[in-house]
Amino acid sequence: MPTAPSHPEIRFADKPPILLDVARIDIVDAYRPPLKAPNGEHLFPVRPSQAARRWARDRLRAGGTTGRAEVAIRDASATETALERTDGVRGAFTTDQAERYDAAITISVHILDSLGKELANASATARYSRTVAEDVTLNERERVWHRMTTAMMHALDKALEGQMKKSLAAYIE
Repeated sequence: MPTAPSHPEIRFADKPPILLDVARIDIVDAYRPPLKAPNGEHLFPVRPSQAARRWARDRLRAGGTTGRAEVAIRDASATETALERTDGVRGAFTTDQAERYDAAITISVHILDSLGKELANASATARYSRTVAEDVTLNERERVWHRMTTAMMHALDKALEGQMKKSLAAYIE
């Protein structure tokens, strides 16, 4: 019996950490997946929310003595949409794209003082869509999902780092 392929964790440890002038960093997963169709992020080999949490742990460091940063995962969704297929005799000889997957990740970083008052924030969103053929295997589908999550997270990393350098400049050491 063939074994399921393993998919590497999506990491950012090779990137320099962003040192924030706060005493601690909290990660809040504000996205609640519905766990039913058309959503399918819970089926991904590395869920978008897992990748977002890993990004925060790999990239952000607390280097201050007061206040805190709150990393809020606002969206980590993926939906499946069935696509039209060719009917009739022609359809028997055609391999159509059967499903489209649309995924999005939104993360916001809030700097809060010791009383919980927001001092500054930065936010970014990354989206990715991909179709798969009707004859795709489950292993191939999982590879597509993993590539989608990886591509989104790298785009999000770049966008969020840029936003943080603008909006949180006073809190980056």
